[in-house]
Amino acid sequence: MKKPLHPLDSLTQTLCLSGRFLAFTLVSLSLVSCAGRKSSPNSKTSRQEVEGGSKLAQVTLKQTDDQGKLLWKLQANKVNYGEDLSVARVQGLEGQLYEQGQPAFKITADQGEVKQSGQTISLKGQIVATALQDNLVFKGPRLEWQADLGLLQAKSGIRITHPQLQLWTQQLQASSKTQRILARGKVVAETRPAKFRLKTNQLVWQVKQQFLQAGKGKADSTTPTVEIEQLRKSGNGSRALAGSARFNLKRQIVTLQNPAQVTLSTPPIELTSKQVVWDLRRQLVSSEQLLKVHHRQQGVKIIANQGQFDQQQQVIRFNGQVEATGLQDQSRLNTAQLIWQLTNQRIEAQGQVRYIQNSPALSLQGPKAVGKIQEQMIQISGGNVVTEIIP
Repeated sequence: MKKPLHPLDSLTQTLCLSGRFLAFTLVSLSLVSCAGRKSSPNSKTSRQEVEGGSKLAQVTLKQTDDQGKLLWKLQANKVNYGEDLSVARVQGLEGQLYEQGQPAFKITADQGEVKQSGQTISLKGQIVATALQDNLVFKGPRLEWQADLGLLQAKSGIRITHPQLQLWTQQLQASSKTQRILARGKVVAETRPAKFRLKTNQLVWQVKQQFLQAGKGKADSTTPTVEIEQLRKSGNGSRALAGSARFNLKRQIVTLQNPAQVTLSTPPIELTSKQVVWDLRRQLVSSEQLLKVHHRQQGVKIIANQGQFDQQQQVIRFNGQVEATGLQDQSRLNTAQLIWQLTNQRIEAQGQVRYIQNSPALSLQGPKAVGKIQEQMIQISGGNVVTEIIP
């Protein structure tokens, strides 16, 4: 019964299977996992048996599929075969991994193992793998290539660099077929140039589409699985927590949900909702769902159906069933629309305005209002104004 052998081809040595494990050709041949294939008619060959435990130097290993397309090709300084010839152990290797007959990865490694089927290559030591189409560079102590799946895997930590992103992860699966990367365990990603850092337990990177999908939190999860922080040379930056997040790398927009909380450093404000969209480039934080905003220093809390915070202008706009509360004195203002100028803490309310305060106890109603709720300074205007002093 014939046994398959690691395909081995080089300018000085070629291993081939034709009834038994055979070797040596003194010219360059294409005898790759031949198993009955014949060498070129013009080749002049001499052969000798390869026994278990054979050691070879300066060789080229390669593997093709059933259609003759290359799966991988490696150059190695040394190759050692086990006694049962089931594994070839190689040292000082470099080469290419192929997808549909085209180079997908360029690799270098200190050591590696090629299993008998030729479908799996395990790399060890100082490894560098470069995805030729996507300009991705993988570095780690252990990598495994599954040729039939077009899958590069790591289970003991790896770093990936790309013009848009740097990624560190404990476990990795990178598909050359779909250009999709799955990272699990402790995952840290930093945008390049370094402006934001993302931490999560699971991340899907769609390289061609330039999207990140982070976290696996379920709807209304109470435990955040995604953390995003703004990187600054000095001081703390803004920070976001969420059950899951979708990051558009090209447009620099993060969609946080399940639920989402954004904590800004300047001013000290927290925004909470089931879904928050953070436009990092335009410095806009918005939500089209129930939004809660809390200013910690001023002691003001505002709830509305929708809202948007312009970080550059320091203005928050609220729409739909707006309720603003002064937490210290429990004064409250309800309206349809509200604009909050954070630089001077001035609010502008419009549409069915109603203001209530406890000390002194009074109630105001009218179409429009301006003032500072934390100081209980509210002026109602715009037509029919009703003032009620509560005894």
